[in-house]
Amino acid sequence: QHVESSNLLNNFTGDFTACPVDGQLSGTSGSIVSPTKSVDDSRYPNDVTCAWTITVKIASHNCFVIVILLVVLLDANVRRNNIKTLKQTNVSSLQVDAAKIVTLEFVRFQLEYDSGCDYDSLTIYDGVSSSSHELAKLCGESLPKDIASSSNTLHLRFISDFSVIDDGFVINYSETTKYESK
Repeated sequence: QHVESSNLLNNFTGDFTACPVDGQLSGTSGSIVSPTKSVDDSRYPNDVTCAWTITVKIASHNCFVIVILLVVLLDANVRRNNIKTLKQTNVSSLQVDAAKIVTLEFVRFQLEYDSGCDYDSLTIYDGVSSSSHELAKLCGESLPKDIASSSNTLHLRFISDFSVIDDGFVINYSETTKYESK
């Protein structure tokens, strides 16, 4: 989203990409792009904190059930004990739930590097907020590997400090099916 602005970012005047404080994203796929200083300067601005929460469909209960029926017909030995015919049926099943999870694919990634990612960073949490389990804290210029949630929600938090700025990131997210045995 581009926003007209004046007197923001140290009196910068012009267009810049807004930084959501609590961006709620849903659907089967989409993209997250770091905020930009202006149309002419695609680097992210100083002193920003952005947050996005991605939620895909809740785990579906489309279950695949494998049923094995064993039918045993007892032979003449059983008949000697005054049982004419006996059928025994055993049912065994394996239930598999198709759960929906979020997968992140990094298209571009360039943040200020620090060994502890203490200055500029993108932190990814496995859940709805920054209180959830931290999956990764990222900075630098290496393109991260894909990251997947354990449930249907991921939370991302981007922070930049007051000094060095860089080109930022582009991340594609998608709904993925994860199968679990029950």
